[in-house]
Amino acid sequence: MSVAEFLPAATTGHVTVGRTCAGPLEFLRAIVHRTNMNASIKFEVMQTIETLRDYLDVREQPGLEYLFAAALMEGCFAPMTNAEGVYSVLLSKFHGFDRRRQDMSITATTFPIEGRAAQLQKFILLRHQRVNLIRAFHIAQAIDCDGPWTKSGEKDDLFTMLMKVLTGYSK
Repeated sequence: MSVAEFLPAATTGHVTVGRTCAGPLEFLRAIVHRTNMNASIKFEVMQTIETLRDYLDVREQPGLEYLFAAALMEGCFAPMTNAEGVYSVLLSKFHGFDRRRQDMSITATTFPIEGRAAQLQKFILLRHQRVNLIRAFHIAQAIDCDGPWTKSGEKDDLFTMLMKVLTGYSK
């Protein structure tokens, strides 16, 4: 895969608005693409998201994308100054996903969020640390076992554990 496939703005100078994403991880990837950060880090993060999507496809569990996307959004990104509202809307969108196939459109060229460098680096390393990827997969399965809409303290603890395994961040 070429850099142009992952970062069309780097090669063409513009970002597509109105792009439709087929799932939570693709939606996260589109948001990463529209976030102001180092192009090299952006490329690595986007590749790692694709690795995660491929892993879930191989394990025949693409429905778990919603958990990984929510954990990555909350663990790896923070609002820029005076942009807490946009961040909280994005975060609530990610927490509102479930196993169903969802098509989402991106209608902005940029998002006022910034990456947490240490958490993004830990997530990038996940591509090479299969043990942590397998742990994260099993934690996500445990969270999802009784459906995405049930809420409990135990599920919150498991979600925090998933965030910590993926990004090293805990709330």
